[in-house]
Formats: sequence, structure tokens, C-alpha cells
Amino acid sequence: MTHQEKNAEKIYDAIFKKKIPPSLSKSFFEASKKLDLNYSKNDINRYQKFMENVKDLEALEYACRWFKQCPLLIDKFKIMIFLAETLPENHHTFVNESSHPFFNWLFMGKTCLHSAWKMVKGIFLLKAHKTKYQ
Repeated sequence: MTHQEKNAEKIYDAIFKKKIPPSLSKSFFEASKKLDLNYSKNDINRYQKFMENVKDLEALEYACRWFKQCPLLIDKFKIMIFLAETLPENHHTFVNESSHPFFNWLFMGKTCLHSAWKMVKGIFLLKAHKTKYQ
């Protein structure tokens, strides 16, 4: 398995907590090759070090987006989201079909707490790896 395939699996798992479909992996690989052409070797190396060493990529990506760090990681997550939106099995992830306001408010509260936790964890991950991978 190539590092691009491993990266695709890690990013998909970070977002959806399941194994990446082979068709999506292939599409991600093609898009990643084109995206990498827009970045310097240092950016690519930093991204690769993060992929190899960080367990919670979701938290790291969130902090990177907030503090405008490692744009390649952010763009790879964006590509995965764009591609994953096209799969019917991910419909429930992107569309809330609940019509009960109480459960919608509970879900929003849970999501806010989850996001806050990921941001705190991401900040620590970013600080821990910032000097290491500059």
C-alpha cells in the first residue's frame, strides 16, 4: 500500500470513522497528485510527517484551519469531504433528516462540545509538533 493510499484511509477514517471505499480512494489519489503540484516540498514533508505521527487528524486539521497552519492538510481534508459527499452511504452524515426540535438541539449541543474538545486537543497537537516539523 502506497503512502497516498494510507493517507486516504487515515483521512477518511478521521472524518467518517469507517473504511474508505476503493473508488473514493482512487479519486482521492488522483486529486491529491494534482493538489501536491501547488505546494512546496517543505509543505508536503510537513503534511507527511503529520500523517505519519499524529493519531487524531481530525483535531489537528481543526486547529490547523483555525490558526492557518499546514494548508495542505486542510486541502486534503476538503478534497475528501467533496468526494465523500457524492456517495449515497454518506448521505446521513451531511443531511439531518430529523424533524424533532428537541433532538436537533441536543445534537447541536453534542456537536459543539465535540468541536470544543477537538479544538483543545488540536491546539496541543499543533504546539507539540510545530517546532518539530517546521
